[in-house]
Amino acid sequence: MIRYLLFTFLIALILLTFHGTSLDVVFADDDDVLMINDVLKNVDPGKVTKAQVKEYYKEVGGKRVKGEGTVINVFPGTQDRQRIAVLASGSDPEKGFNVMLYVEQETPPDVNKNDQIAFEGKISRLSAYKGALIDVHETAFRKIEAKK
Repeated sequence: MIRYLLFTFLIALILLTFHGTSLDVVFADDDDVLMINDVLKNVDPGKVTKAQVKEYYKEVGGKRVKGEGTVINVFPGTQDRQRIAVLASGSDPEKGFNVMLYVEQETPPDVNKNDQIAFEGKISRLSAYKGALIDVHETAFRKIEAKK
């Protein structure tokens, strides 16, 4: 019986640790966290080549990034993963968004088109195709009130 309880406790702990992202996450104030607009400037296809983007990814891939932006679209996901397209102020891409957030949670994200959000996550991909694009995984986000 004790083994069963211990096993159940360990499984619950693992699920809670790796489950998903809560909207009430407190963002880190770590000096190692990059700002999204700085990364976007370093991926701007008008200023850097594809080779430079690849080299820059070697430097920042897997690092934490945070920023703010406007929700452009919320894409339906598979199982418990949704994608949120965000336009941050760091660039003006042809496709209309420059950050793709990957959110893992059982329910669809409580955001809509044109909502302002703050987010934080890990850089998983950089692209300069039709404007700068940053894929961010392990994302935490929260709505922010519109500035009056």
